[in-house]
Amino acid sequence: MTFDVGGTLTIVTAVANLILGSLVLFSDPKKKLNVYFAIFSLVMSGWVLSNYIFSAQNNIFILKTQYALGAAIMPTAFLWIFSLLEKKIGYLKMSLLLMVGLIVTLLPYADGLIIKNLQGSVLATGY
Repeated sequence: MTFDVGGTLTIVTAVANLILGSLVLFSDPKKKLNVYFAIFSLVMSGWVLSNYIFSAQNNIFILKTQYALGAAIMPTAFLWIFSLLEKKIGYLKMSLLLMVGLIVTLLPYADGLIIKNLQGSVLATGY
């Protein structure tokens, strides 16, 4: 029996992201900074977990989810960073950022647009 250090570390990382995001959110849920950080942590946890799941089971839906969550990281990071820097983002800029982020996040699920199929051995995101 072998011990999968990489898989264990991946799961610990995902759980740590969830715990950290939850702690920050529940410390003061009314602050936008805390909410944006919790959303960012949730997306990061989802992406890390999808990496782990894909390493265990090659599935096209899981691969598309990896791409989608990877694409969702940047818009959620921007929300958190702009709030952290206390930069005022107008309603138009915020809406544009969220719309572009949503579109880029959903693109991997469009049939054949980014990912057509799985053939052979696929190593995604470092595995």
